Amino acid sequence: MRKGLAATTAKRRLSGLQNFFRFLERRGVVQSNPIAGVARPAAKRRLPTSLREEEVERLFGEVQFPEGWEGVRDRVLLLSLYELGLRRSEASALRWSDYDRATGTVRVHGKGDRDRVLPVLRELGLALEALASAERDTFGRVGNWVFRTTSGEALTGAKIYELVRGYLGLVTSSLHRGPHVLRHTFATHLLNGGADIVSIRDLLGHKSLQTTQIYTHTDIEMLKRAYKSAHPHAAEEGAHSKDRNPQGSSIKPNE
Repeated sequence: MRKGLAATTAKRRLSGLQNFFRFLERRGVVQSNPIAGVARPAAKRRLPTSLREEEVERLFGEVQFPEGWEGVRDRVLLLSLYELGLRRSEASALRWSDYDRATGTVRVHGKGDRDRVLPVLRELGLALEALASAERDTFGRVGNWVFRTTSGEALTGAKIYELVRGYLGLVTSSLHRGPHVLRHTFATHLLNGGADIVSIRDLLGHKSLQTTQIYTHTDIEMLKRAYKSAHPHAAEEGAHSKDRNPQGSSIKPNE
């Protein structure tokens, strides 16, 4: 493998070569697979992108949604992704029968047929009621899918991606604006608020705690707060803060 290849590209090419040599070995063209023992490179995991709290406030407090049922649907979709931490496939598969008004919970159909039951916060509960009412007024009845098209079919994952990307573009300049950003934001804000990592794993529907632990590396402000509340030298922070560069700029070489 030549230098400079991304780990994912190198893994894909190595896998192709291994399959090719296994084929040749079965055909008797070669006696053994010369790269059978070559380890695949580990792909570097990208840290999740999340919205800042003020961006979330703008999304639900300032963005103008379309009039009527469609605008209500779009807002509830975004709110569900943020308050429930849904994947777009889970939002697409959500049925009205999954929502239990009596218990204030919703059953989410996750990856690998792993269902989970999540609490519905008051704001989302009221939003779901408003969506059902708008759907009734528009179509005469409530259909099967919470997030549906005008023809009654479930919104596809691709359509959900398109909708979310458009709305997030109104509140953030980040290049990452898909539905997973709201899922990441859900997890990051829970962690910053003091939720334990095991509970976050269960809410996200992760099979492994290792998958969830990536969120412990994403927020420098949370690390600063932990440092200031626990480190013995944190008490000196106020005493020295006045001596720092008031512009807050980084130190540059040769200055």
